[in-house]
Amino acid sequence: MAVFKEGSKGTDVKNIQTLLNKAGAKPKLKVDGIFGSLTNAAVRAFQKKCKLKPDGKIGTKTMPVLEYGGPLPVMTVPDAAKRIAHGKKAREHNKIMVKCYSEMEKSMAKLASVAAKETPNAKSLIAANQAIWDKTQVMATEIVAKQVEFEKLIRTSPKKAEKLAKECEVLYAKLTAFAKANLSPNLKAANASFRAVRDQMDATREIYKAKSEEIHKHFDQAMAKINK
Repeated sequence: MAVFKEGSKGTDVKNIQTLLNKAGAKPKLKVDGIFGSLTNAAVRAFQKKCKLKPDGKIGTKTMPVLEYGGPLPVMTVPDAAKRIAHGKKAREHNKIMVKCYSEMEKSMAKLASVAAKETPNAKSLIAANQAIWDKTQVMATEIVAKQVEFEKLIRTSPKKAEKLAKECEVLYAKLTAFAKANLSPNLKAANASFRAVRDQMDATREIYKAKSEEIHKHFDQAMAKINK
């Protein structure tokens, strides 16, 4: 778009003066289509108020803010795409954990009594969480779609963008509440079952040694990230 500054004239300048008046320009500007010193001062005051560079010019950065009547809306919800990626990694970690503990249950006779109880328990908890994970990914995907649309509309349709931001806030609150209420209990219970088996591994040192590196890498790190 064209850049309007002191010395500019025309209908566009009249529009700018009208918008500045609506934004509370003091003194109120005469809508004459002449970008004079008073209009320049009003533009600078508006830019300063909205934390923009107070250069007295109306261009691509200032015009959308002026048309909106103040600072543009801000997306307050974190990037939901990260949650989707996090969920995929978590599922892979869980699959690895189930495989490790299943193998130990079969090969360690001295761990049989503990592994036979705790490993299936952990597996069922993780399986129960699969549907919950899937639902959180659907919810997060809906947020991502709105966030992508928000970026498209932020300068062309700020009011629509503001509506999308508020919708994202509501959806994100539902997502985090749902995950906290439904995922954490199963994850903590599964974690307890896995650790019960690990405590018994001291008696079968050689097998523990073969599996410990994989368990420490994928279990402790994954659970620490999930439980944050």
